Amino acid sequence: MAVSDELTVEELSARTGISVRNLRFYTTKGLVPPPTKRGRSAVYNGEHVARFELLQELQGHGLSLSAIERFFAGIPDDATPEQIALHRVTLRPLATSDAVVVGRRELDTRAGRRLSNGELEKLTALGAVQQVEGSKFSVHDGRLRAALSMIDRGMPVEVVLATVEIYRRHGKAMAAELETLFRESLWPAYKSGEVQADQLLAMLDNWEQTGAAIVVEAFSDAITEARHAIVARRSGADAASA
Repeated sequence: MAVSDELTVEELSARTGISVRNLRFYTTKGLVPPPTKRGRSAVYNGEHVARFELLQELQGHGLSLSAIERFFAGIPDDATPEQIALHRVTLRPLATSDAVVVGRRELDTRAGRRLSNGELEKLTALGAVQQVEGSKFSVHDGRLRAALSMIDRGMPVEVVLATVEIYRRHGKAMAAELETLFRESLWPAYKSGEVQADQLLAMLDNWEQTGAAIVVEAFSDAITEARHAIVARRSGADAASA
């Protein structure tokens, strides 16, 4: 939506899913600029939409209103919708699926079989399932399928948990290095005007998609090399003992 496009408060509410009352409340808190007057009417534009969408993103991450106010304080008053969208990109999870809350019967359906209590305990330990209120469960379908596959193949839970810890540790290290690369390379180009906001957004989308594919390929290559090294060591040991 362009900055020049105009919406009434009712249209803005329908667009963002935020009630008219809350739209006005957040405006009075200074989180978004006041609407423009058109006669007796107040109209909003693409900048307002972008700011309210960012606000919802921050709320979805569990930030309090005071924390959201501090976050918005770092966004210039004249920021364009594209510039505001850059802040949303930094909050967006990469290639993840949302968890859904289901009952036990639906959980069994998603698993493809009736889960035993022992299997349910293992799935909980592996982070694929989390019991919430009452007899409801929060579940990620992707994690559920992967965890069930490992359980079915007899993989010990402690080995899986140790594997997850390795992935997380190295994942954090990669993320830290990529953040430094972004901050030192792409962000200065944007701040200097060499790269426009919409260009940077397109770069980041492509960077994430390509990066995910590269990580999978690099991991596969590394595992293959490690297996070859194991075979070579065993062959050398067998030759030495012969």
